[in-house]
Amino acid sequence: MASKQQITDAIYNAIDEVNAAQGSENQIAKDPKAILFGQGGKLDSLGLLTFVLQVEQRIQSAGHPSFTLTDEKAMADTATAFRTVDTLSDYILSRLA
Repeated sequence: MASKQQITDAIYNAIDEVNAAQGSENQIAKDPKAILFGQGGKLDSLGLLTFVLQVEQRIQSAGHPSFTLTDEKAMADTATAFRTVDTLSDYILSRLA
């Protein structure tokens, strides 16, 4: 089972990729409290989907091949699960449990 730190590291790696593709005004901080989506967030709907797919790939590469964040349940929780790095990390941890 992945630890919260391993999940957070996977999220930070995805942030690095997103930041490389975005302008300097839309950079996401590698911080547990960084807002990802919603008011004050740096990702729009398409950006969130791209980001989520990158996080999924990293989690799958870490040994969780059946893991997905793009199912109906996960996408219904976008307001809370994808709000910050910390809430996303907690959400992924709960899905892996």
